[in-house]
Amino acid sequence: GSGSGSGSGSGRIQLSELVPPVPEVAEPAPAPRVEVGWLSEGPHVGERVLRRLKGHGYVHAVVRLYLPAGDAEDEPAFWHIEHADGDEED
Repeated sequence: GSGSGSGSGSGRIQLSELVPPVPEVAEPAPAPRVEVGWLSEGPHVGERVLRRLKGHGYVHAVVRLYLPAGDAEDEPAFWHIEHADGDEED
């Protein structure tokens, strides 16, 4: 096949590239899911943030959950945020 890479030379994918520009279904979001290890209290939980999405500008969001770092170097801490439009991301 023909290669149709982005030409950026980077193996990293920007999170904003994974978020669809328009939600496919406009439904009210259910209560945030709480997966094993995620905490509803912790650093920055409840704080408002301004998230820059490439090609979409800035969106307001709130930090909802915190996942503490694991024991290994490749297990950093994560935060789950909810955008003002209802979208969510880790």
